[in-house]
Amino acid sequence: MKYTYRHEFKKIRLYVEDWFNYITFMENSIRNIFSEYLLIESKVGIMENNPYLLITLIEENGYTIKCKIIANIFPVLEISCDEYVFSVIERILKKVEEATIYYVKIKGSGTIYFVFTPRQQISLTRRRSFIQKILEKIVWGNMIFFFTFSLIVFYLLSIVVGSLYALILTIPLINLPIMIFSDKILDIIGDWDITKYYRSIYIISLKFPLKDYISILRKIGSQKKNIKKMLYINALSFSDNYLKQKIKNLFKDRIGIEINEENITIRKIDLYSLVDSVFLRFRLPTPRIKILNVKYPNVMISGLMLNKSTLLITTGILVNLEEEELRAVIGHEASHAKNHDQLFFFSISSIEYLVRIYIINVLNILSPISEVIYLLLSLTTLFLIAKIIEIRADIEASILLNKSIELASALKKIGVNHVVKKRKNRVLSWILWKTHPPITFRIENLLSVNSNQYNKNLFLTATYMCIKDIEKNIMSVWKNAFFNTLSVRNI
Repeated sequence: MKYTYRHEFKKIRLYVEDWFNYITFMENSIRNIFSEYLLIESKVGIMENNPYLLITLIEENGYTIKCKIIANIFPVLEISCDEYVFSVIERILKKVEEATIYYVKIKGSGTIYFVFTPRQQISLTRRRSFIQKILEKIVWGNMIFFFTFSLIVFYLLSIVVGSLYALILTIPLINLPIMIFSDKILDIIGDWDITKYYRSIYIISLKFPLKDYISILRKIGSQKKNIKKMLYINALSFSDNYLKQKIKNLFKDRIGIEINEENITIRKIDLYSLVDSVFLRFRLPTPRIKILNVKYPNVMISGLMLNKSTLLITTGILVNLEEEELRAVIGHEASHAKNHDQLFFFSISSIEYLVRIYIINVLNILSPISEVIYLLLSLTTLFLIAKIIEIRADIEASILLNKSIELASALKKIGVNHVVKKRKNRVLSWILWKTHPPITFRIENLLSVNSNQYNKNLFLTATYMCIKDIEKNIMSVWKNAFFNTLSVRNI
């Protein structure tokens, strides 16, 4: 008996002009995508103006599986097999989905980026070190991870040594100085300074066909830093058109790589002016601006006082976003600074700790198990408040800058994997210990922003919107469970 499964990737959109490139990309990638199966045959065809790729596989138990990948506005995967094997279908679906996401992200080509600033040390993009990751975690998400980690550590400590009065102010006394100097943490992490005197970022991107990309990376290899030095010198001296010709000649003469001028993009971003204009709109002083030269896309702000805050921007986000998208993301961070969100989380985490030590432990009103449940509920509530604050920052940035579409677009680019992989129901995403709400909810919310519908208290508005979405998704879970129960009974 033949089993047929059809899935439409509704959250992945392909433009018509990309259809043939997509199928070509999938054809070139099938050995990597289906490496665990025996590939018998693959062929490309056209069906009603839609190009497709037909693949015949044999899985480990000997079952023959035919997969048809059809290019459409929403790509389609059709699977037919002799026996219904759920695990195999699920694996194939996941692999095709991941490959399709990757295609959408890179548009079927590989890009090499060179990013630098005038008068700054030339360094190559690198991975974040372990220390940088730890320091970043301390200030990430308005320091909420750090505050909640402190609550857990000192809760465990109180179990070991008892609730001594000497420990009562431990969390506030330790966390406060770290929060006061949190802007210095970002200074330590960052590589380059952006100032009113050295205000610009240069981004040179070179696009290559994906089939040649890996071999080109190998050819560039150890010469990458020298190439960057030469690009740096030329970028400050010549016009864009002349610079493109210089880059073309440089790669041909030194590495033996041909590159067309249309595949060379040169961007100069006046980053200081961009940040300054955003913070001026929020009526805030311009923060110190640091660049972290890593691929990971991120922006964060930290600092107790508005006139001594530091904004950290990674090169990963600079190369991925257009200027107006970057403006919207920086506006989101400005909202955090304006509302003193770090101080807010320090206050409520300290209050929770002191209430537990002074009242709950002293009065002994909770059993050990109840106290653990109380702590877990407190931390879950803290993360839920963090999610509400993220929505408030989205709303405030989109209204003040009129950039709701740009912020939604930036979120799609930064979190393309999460956007596609998020399932319809979001209940679990809301209650997990994560600082950010479901990205699909953030995008939906931004695309429906209307400044007239919000009252002056954006936190209350954001709270209402989050609770409504949680309620809607809980009801959806109950409905699905109810109808599934009915269907089982009918059987």
